[in-house]
Amino acid sequence: MRVISAAFRLWLRLWRALVSSALLLFYRIAFYPNFTVGKDVILQKGVRISATDGGKISIGSGTTISADSMLIAKRGQLSIGEHGFIGRHCVVVAATEITIGANALIAERVSIRDQQHGFSEDVSTPYRLRESTYAQIIIGDNVWIGAACFIAKGVTIESGVVIGANSMVNSSLQSRSLYAGNPARLIRELG
Repeated sequence: MRVISAAFRLWLRLWRALVSSALLLFYRIAFYPNFTVGKDVILQKGVRISATDGGKISIGSGTTISADSMLIAKRGQLSIGEHGFIGRHCVVVAATEITIGANALIAERVSIRDQQHGFSEDVSTPYRLRESTYAQIIIGDNVWIGAACFIAKGVTIESGVVIGANSMVNSSLQSRSLYAGNPARLIRELG
């Protein structure tokens, strides 16, 4: 029975690698030359990637993009460093520029967007017709973003930051610190 179980796990691992390779090949062809990937990148089932209107996506070696996540670069540039991890159901949308450093750990259901719909007190103009605002997002190396966080436009998260689950980040965060809350506030510095 152990032999059958071990053989099945090996077959399952090979099947997942084959599916990931097929997805990578599809996206390389579909969005050539605006989609580049390093070695040993894993795209799990249901990952959707779109690089349109001059948008570019770059994924570093050894990075895993988990099931049902979306990476979108419409006019913008999205760069993910080496050995990163993006959890299930994440949405990353770059209209200008989003840079995610090496060894970043992003838990499930995180949303990272470098644009925001316009807002004013005047309700006569429909919100969908209002002009959006844009600002670059930079996420440093070795950052851990907890589940269900939202990272807003114009934010810089320095290296070594940990962000607690369900936090909303709308201002820049200093390195080697723990943040949590809505909006995210400094909890303590890390050694």
